[in-house]
Amino acid sequence: MTRYDQWEMSPRPQTGVSQKPAPPVSPVQRLHRRLVRLGWALLAAGPALGVIHAITDVLLGGTATWWTYTIAGYDTALIVMIIGTALVCRSTPDEPE
Repeated sequence: MTRYDQWEMSPRPQTGVSQKPAPPVSPVQRLHRRLVRLGWALLAAGPALGVIHAITDVLLGGTATWWTYTIAGYDTALIVMIIGTALVCRSTPDEPE
């Protein structure tokens, strides 16, 4: 039986080596990876909030709407970046052996 490559539809040479399945990921490691990804997203969102605040201040001439100072304020951007940095710099959980 010949196997075909998924993208090229040409016969693929079979190797005699069987591939080992990936080791299972523990729930602790999965949670750690999700929190680190959340941290990277917050690190991207923090400067975006600051830029939005600066742009609305310039375009509106200092008479900004309520959400500019509550949601997209400089202090909110700084807090989001601090939380994102804390999540990204988490230590890797030790796996019990």
